[in-house]
Amino acid sequence: MTEEKNFQGNTDLRTREEQLYHILLERAMEPFARYQVICTGEEGCDAKFLDVNPSYEHVMGVKRQDVIGKRFREVWPEAEDCWMDIIIRTIKTGRSVRNEAWSRDTGKYLEAVAFPTFPDEVAVLFLDRTRWKKSDEQLRKNEKTLLEYRQELRELAAKLSLSEAETRRKISRQIHDRIGYALVDILNRLRRMQDGSRDEIEEIGSVVENLIAESRELTFETASPLLYEVGLNAAIEDLAEKLLKPQAIGFSFHGNHVEYKADERVCILLYDMVRELLVNVIKHSGASFVNIRVYRSQKKIRVVVEDNGRGFPVDLQKKWGQMKGFGLFSIRERILPIGGKIQVLSEPGKGATVCLEAPLAEGRMSEWTER
Repeated sequence: MTEEKNFQGNTDLRTREEQLYHILLERAMEPFARYQVICTGEEGCDAKFLDVNPSYEHVMGVKRQDVIGKRFREVWPEAEDCWMDIIIRTIKTGRSVRNEAWSRDTGKYLEAVAFPTFPDEVAVLFLDRTRWKKSDEQLRKNEKTLLEYRQELRELAAKLSLSEAETRRKISRQIHDRIGYALVDILNRLRRMQDGSRDEIEEIGSVVENLIAESRELTFETASPLLYEVGLNAAIEDLAEKLLKPQAIGFSFHGNHVEYKADERVCILLYDMVRELLVNVIKHSGASFVNIRVYRSQKKIRVVVEDNGRGFPVDLQKKWGQMKGFGLFSIRERILPIGGKIQVLSEPGKGATVCLEAPLAEGRMSEWTER
């Protein structure tokens, strides 16, 4: 009698468990499937459908009666191998296996978690991640587009710098060729004059001499003739002389391997960047001495500007976006498109070293001029 009650109790327990299983299976919001794994020595392993829930029918686009009892490849002959692999791996390892991928048959991006239920059975829970995957792909696409736009802006900044330098060069030539020569001609004619007040002539001559000096200074400030006629080294040294000496800031200059010629457009950009660095030294550093070095190799040119001023705050060096007031952010945005880079080494109270590095010639720059 007791044995009959125990048997009846076990039967009722199994019945309740089966009912609970079917309730969960029917009401589950995510696709769920059970498989029996059949392994033979010759054919390997295969899986047979034991059960699927309504969500599986809805998401996968199949009917329960059409899949139960059938082999996996009978239902999904074109399915990716990964979906069968996680079932087999779960049986062989006795552990849960996860996989996510696009499913050609369903047109959805699925995440699957397979876990063992019995020695020869595996249950797989599917999660439809299609909307998330499409959003992620769109986000990556937008990020790529944003990076492309950023690169285009950098290239535009470099192009604008070259265009500005060319404009300054034209203005400088006009000042030198038209105004400068005209003033020299006036001065010579004044000196040849026999009549008129000598004092008045000398006064006019003095004014003209000052105008000539100012026009020459303006010519150098607008576009250094040395940069185009002699080269970058001479132009930078002359620039330092004109900018630093009036501010009582000492400097030294050293350059090597001038036989390695740099593209004129690279030199123009580097010259403008050095100008910005020296102006930055004058305005912000409180330095009393600046060391400028130009190194060249067969492929690269490096310009180093080192001062003994107050240096940059440590936190500011890590945030390029906050370096705009020091001109470094602008320099970085212009030097990157030509394949160059900028490095800043500084400690508060111990000065700053800024290194500009660029290729001697940059193919993309020639492409810009052809556009």
